[in-house]
Amino acid sequence: MTEQQARNAWRDADALCQKARYPDAIALYLSALGFFSEKDHPTDWAAVQNNLGAAYRNLPTGDKGENLAKAIECYQAALRVYTEEASPAQWAMTQNNLGNAYSDLPTGDKGENLAKAIECYQAALRVRTEEASPADWAMTQNNLGLLGLDHRAAVGLTWQDLWDRTAAIALTQHVRALHPDELRRALRLLARIAQQQRWTKKGPRVLRTAVEHYRAARLSYLAEYAETLATQLRKPKPKRIAPPERDQIVKAYAAGDRITKLSEHLAEAQKQQEHLAAMLAQPATLDPAGAGALWVLQQWNSFTPLLATGRTDARQGTNENRGGGYFLVWRGKGIVIDPGPDFIRNLRESKRSLLDINAIVLTHNHLDHVGDVIPILTLLHEYNERHPDERHTLTMACSPSTFSMFADLAAHARWIKHFMPLRPDERVGLPGTEIEIAPFHTQHAELGGRSAALGLRLILKSEEGSLCRVAMPGDGGWTDSLCHHCEGADLLVLHLGGMYPQDIGPDQFATDHLGTKGVFGLLWQLQHRESLPKLTLIAELGEELAGREEFIADECCAGLSVEYRKTLIEARLNRAITLPELKVMCERGLNDPSAQRCFHPAELREWEHKPGESRHAYLCDTHKPR
Repeated sequence: MTEQQARNAWRDADALCQKARYPDAIALYLSALGFFSEKDHPTDWAAVQNNLGAAYRNLPTGDKGENLAKAIECYQAALRVYTEEASPAQWAMTQNNLGNAYSDLPTGDKGENLAKAIECYQAALRVRTEEASPADWAMTQNNLGLLGLDHRAAVGLTWQDLWDRTAAIALTQHVRALHPDELRRALRLLARIAQQQRWTKKGPRVLRTAVEHYRAARLSYLAEYAETLATQLRKPKPKRIAPPERDQIVKAYAAGDRITKLSEHLAEAQKQQEHLAAMLAQPATLDPAGAGALWVLQQWNSFTPLLATGRTDARQGTNENRGGGYFLVWRGKGIVIDPGPDFIRNLRESKRSLLDINAIVLTHNHLDHVGDVIPILTLLHEYNERHPDERHTLTMACSPSTFSMFADLAAHARWIKHFMPLRPDERVGLPGTEIEIAPFHTQHAELGGRSAALGLRLILKSEEGSLCRVAMPGDGGWTDSLCHHCEGADLLVLHLGGMYPQDIGPDQFATDHLGTKGVFGLLWQLQHRESLPKLTLIAELGEELAGREEFIADECCAGLSVEYRKTLIEARLNRAITLPELKVMCERGLNDPSAQRCFHPAELREWEHKPGESRHAYLCDTHKPR
């Protein structure tokens, strides 16, 4: 390898890290180290070692302890070249990174790891001063404060120590120099400490100053949260009940047979707690080397799951009205898309775990698309409270309206690692995954009257590059530009919505949903541009169309090629499409590993069906009717 090739590999690896493609980046860093040596190119060698350590630390696959051990080795190697005297900035940066690795290290003696992390942070702060490098100083202070917050007793820090560090961060005059994620984490730390110890004299002043700086930096959601916090701190502490009064209350409560009656119901309450504990204890099921899939974890769209009209679903054998969303599995990561009511229930019935959720993607603020977001976050909070040394975090990628909806929660929720906005026509990588999202605007009115809903184009990647493209226009009416965003997709997921007067009108299209005319119009355009997808799912049907799904699908593609009709199928609860193969899993054997045969859409099977049942099914030999 020549020097130029080594530098190109180094540069490409840095770019891959920005896209969260850490396995690819690690391979390139290692190849660059094949040329750069500690003896002949010490500075370049140390820089690559530092970046390689960061890639290992962020690597989402493999054993976390092993990855962090490799990261520590890389940082320690870099520190053989970087010294406090000769390269103070690089030395302090590496010390900070080494502290992060030690604080996250799950193996070995926890107390010893934390002591090493504190030593590294304190060493970095000898160089990273507020005057010389305010942003770096604030970052390291924040890392030290968060470590102290999670392990306060173990590291011997008082609440006053933590307050002093966090107040300094909030008062820094260099807010614009800080990354928004760092500001959010600092404010989260500030909020937690303020709830524990009300430093009433200086707390509000510190927070008011933070408000001014956040507004100057156009971080309005942080400013509003800090302002609310300052108001709360100005309120007097509630008076505690004196011990004699408490004793009297306890005695009065125990009088009579109240305790005996309540004891009879305690067992049932304990069963519910055991049920919750069992659910939270279910381990992650996704295998990084396993197959990808898009799971339809939704039965009906919109209001019918909320109204509970009581219609019996013959296919499911239930008298339920279920909503839900989608669950995308790719390279061992699980991404929830628009989790409406009943999503958690559907996820559990598909034998998936809460720990399989690595990201939530939201396209707009209607309840049937966000109804289970808070329950998911609540369960995750409960899990982390019960497993403080095995914290599970996730990423939230939100449309403009849902970003505003959940900003306050994300500002101080420790289990939300990344909280990122999605903007039309801005392609972004989903942190910790090999997925890129290319959002686009759709015509769909949201709560509040504005139209900021998004469609999604998902690019699923591997080491070789792009493997599969999934287009999900989401809820929205047909527009001339919609075809452009769906061209080149391997899998197309279309939300029909329901039946609308415009579907039988001469020249109008439904406004907020595609309807049958909008679905046909989009597919007609794609056919004329010779860009029909390999597989199309007709989804988001209203419950009023129960039993008519195949009829609707036939009408949506009437006039298109006969062969294409074989690749257009109806989405239904628990239907799963493998990625990138685009095959359909056996519908009755989803949870039976011995029966998980997959079928190409052309292998559609027809079988004798009861009234109200679908005549189409994908069934393996084990589960097909005899």
